[in-house]
Amino acid sequence: MQDSAANGQQQRLAAAFAQDEVDSIRLGGRVRAIAVAILAVWVAVENADLIRSSWYGGLILLFGVAGLVMSWLARTGRYRSWMKYPGAAFDAALFVFIVISPVPGATGHLPPQMGLSQGLFIYALILLLSAAFIYTPWYALWTGACLALFWALGYLWVANLPDSVLWADVRDSITDTDSIWQAISLPTYVNPYLAVRDIVVVLVGAFIIAMAVRRARSIIVREAATEGRRANLARYFSPDIVDRLADGTDAIGAERRQQVAVLFADIVGFTRLCETASPAAVMSLLRGFQARMERAVFAHGGTLDKYIGDAVMSTFGTLKADASDGEAALRCALDMRAAVADWNRERDAQGLPPVRVGIGVHIGECVVGDVGGARLEFTVIGDAVNVASRLEGMARELDADIVISEALAEAVRGEQQQALLKPFTAHPPVALRGKRDPVGILVYPAGG
Repeated sequence: MQDSAANGQQQRLAAAFAQDEVDSIRLGGRVRAIAVAILAVWVAVENADLIRSSWYGGLILLFGVAGLVMSWLARTGRYRSWMKYPGAAFDAALFVFIVISPVPGATGHLPPQMGLSQGLFIYALILLLSAAFIYTPWYALWTGACLALFWALGYLWVANLPDSVLWADVRDSITDTDSIWQAISLPTYVNPYLAVRDIVVVLVGAFIIAMAVRRARSIIVREAATEGRRANLARYFSPDIVDRLADGTDAIGAERRQQVAVLFADIVGFTRLCETASPAAVMSLLRGFQARMERAVFAHGGTLDKYIGDAVMSTFGTLKADASDGEAALRCALDMRAAVADWNRERDAQGLPPVRVGIGVHIGECVVGDVGGARLEFTVIGDAVNVASRLEGMARELDADIVISEALAEAVRGEQQQALLKPFTAHPPVALRGKRDPVGILVYPAGG
């Protein structure tokens, strides 16, 4: 079951990464078009020679066209993930071609050998860094490999030009330091060290970027899993308990038996209220009720077990039983009653009928754990749950706002907690369905 949930989450994350890739390609095309336009203007201003500026401007515009094509594919839904790889290869090949190719028909142009030695390959890092925007480590490695490959091919092409001067050509004429500098200063000298350096740098840079992207992906996946667990826990537990569970301070643990305080609350006469109300009014009533009950439960460290129609089931002590669980449950019931009283004053000002809530609270041994099939639910089951539900039903019969068991009253009796029981009056034990012996109860009268 957990494997199925994990697989589902991985599929959703993969889909999110795929969508982010499409968005990046779409945005990248527009950004590239703007950058290319700026570069084209800069090239035109820097190069007074019309042939030279037209040549380099045209090549630079090819970058923009390539980006716009990819952006158009992404925008129209025709983009496929594999397309980014030939796109990166095209960019790398075009970049190397721009750096080392001579300008056809231009006079006074620099020889292609100088393109290898002027450090222009540093601009390749712009292409390499842009690969980080697509959260795929393999894409960063592929981009670096393409740049290294085409730069190596460009070097081999230049080195084999008829006028290229290699180290082997000048080695025999080297006699002193001056002759070394004279040899390597030739415009057509090809320095293999520089080519190797550039290739190593781009490959190492690609590896670092790929590892950074991989780490970023793992952080996103881990945080998504953590937030998913946190959101799931937030359905049941108060925010402070969620933080403790998410941080590993506490754990839900395995199925077990333990003492738990159980509270049921529902709207008295909900069916009658719904008969004349619109669907929107019914849902508004439910949301208002549930929001107020939820706040009271979480304020006292309780667990919101479930909503059952117009009823709320909450528990106290499900993570770890504590001597104060009964007191927390009783304080929660009293706060619920006070919240409903405040709510009724708001409703009266709006011309809406009052809402009455019946609450039942009991404490006893329960089984705590996950139940369900395809959808697991953390809950408690046992006799204490049934008793609390029956006591909540007794609130209607006894015209009471809150009905608690004698067991709960015993759990909260003490010098400091005795004041909590003052609004309650003792009631003769009542017979509850499913219980062999009558159950002692205390009642908080309606309107009391």
